[in-house]
Amino acid sequence: MLDGGTEDGALATSSRLVAHALSELPHATFLVFDTDMRFVLVRGAAVQENAMDPVQFEGRLASESLPAERWAMYEPMYRAALAGVDSEKQVTSPDNSREYLLRTRPVLADDGSIIGGVLVATDISDVKSAQRRALESERRFSLAMRSAPIGMAVVSLDRTLLEVNHA
Repeated sequence: MLDGGTEDGALATSSRLVAHALSELPHATFLVFDTDMRFVLVRGAAVQENAMDPVQFEGRLASESLPAERWAMYEPMYRAALAGVDSEKQVTSPDNSREYLLRTRPVLADDGSIIGGVLVATDISDVKSAQRRALESERRFSLAMRSAPIGMAVVSLDRTLLEVNHA
């Protein structure tokens, strides 16, 4: 056992290791809450990127820790987790600079009872930006094909015509 060989010491060390590991995961934030919706553990990039201190959250009710407009958005997800239902939602950061995929899940005890929930926020800003760029590129290509004054075609390697414009 760690920390002097006691079971409590090993548990404390394990908790610190888990908290540290969660803090180091790129693009993810973890908010673990109990059945009273009190934060038990808060770690991750989104917390730091939005200039929040995890210590300000842990031990406090979610409704007291989050701005009212954010809590109104998150509360149904927290309640769903405590009812045993997984949920998912995409949101933007308060300053609209980042996009996140939020997922909540219940946390179960060994006997299957719900003892809390976890919200995992994954930063999907880069993925969403790439999707927007791809859609814009496809839109431009389609526009060029439709309005070109000359004949244009997309041809496969076996010379099959895949797309042909009117010209």
